[in-house]
Amino acid sequence: MSLRDLTPRIGTSRKANPHQFFSTPEIGTAVFLAREARRIHAISDTVWECACGAGAMVRVLKGFGFRVVATDLRETGIIGRGGVDFLATNRLRAKSIISNPPYADVAAAFIRHAIALGVEYLALLLPSGFFQANKDNIALFREAPPTRIWPLGFRLDFTGQNRTPPMPHSWFVWDFSPQLGRGHLYSTRDPRSFGEHGALLMPALTKEGVA
Repeated sequence: MSLRDLTPRIGTSRKANPHQFFSTPEIGTAVFLAREARRIHAISDTVWECACGAGAMVRVLKGFGFRVVATDLRETGIIGRGGVDFLATNRLRAKSIISNPPYADVAAAFIRHAIALGVEYLALLLPSGFFQANKDNIALFREAPPTRIWPLGFRLDFTGQNRTPPMPHSWFVWDFSPQLGRGHLYSTRDPRSFGEHGALLMPALTKEGVA
């Protein structure tokens, strides 16, 4: 399955924004990295932003000292390498992936594919209710629960029109440290047992000291 296969199924906004491109406000990435950058650097100084768009997240990552492999399905001519379908890739370009992927079916496919590639650290910016959106996402949570969830204590304006955004967002982290490993993935055990492995809800991220 490729990203091109999934994007037509996203919904009524397909014609206006076929690849669901919304530039991520830099503050949304900065507050996350203020908490997680040290952990990510401990894995590698190189990260892969696999849905880089116009490079908003890439700029923040570089500001925190990371080397960034930037790719996107679209050819933007702005930053990174275009024409790279993440869901069709068969190798990791970095041990860590940090991104704001397209939502709906695409985000779930991103998570499954990144894990299948053997990513050591995955952080995705998603709607806070992503895992409650449909049966498949609920099943995905049971299959591959995140390690940490960092809710944003403010709303992100992806339109740049200074409107109050209706949707809260959170950072979802899959951290496959040697201590945790991957034994909790795709388990057939009672899903109630996943509490011991992941989905630790962290304090809300605020702009204080970052903005």
